[in-house]
Amino acid sequence: MIQEAAAAIDGLALPIMPSHGNFLVLETIAAGIRPEALVECYRRQGIMIRQGTYHTQRFGDRFVKISTSVPQAWVEKFCTLLPEMVAQARTLNDLPPQF
Repeated sequence: MIQEAAAAIDGLALPIMPSHGNFLVLETIAAGIRPEALVECYRRQGIMIRQGTYHTQRFGDRFVKISTSVPQAWVEKFCTLLPEMVAQARTLNDLPPQF
């Protein structure tokens, strides 16, 4: 579901697919949004995803981490909101780093 939702938005990419872990890396840089902005938009909706700098300083400005070991309803909500969250994130690119 996440792969289909991401593919529908220009610039989003899942560089490691299929993932062999319990999460996906969603690159946001080509979509013109900072990971921190997308994280903030989802936080406002009660959904927690992590920006890449939480995991690595070297590439953290390129991606968010999305956990997949959650209830299906949570994934569905994430996917439904993705276009709106990306649009909102484009207006929040001046956020300071969260880590």
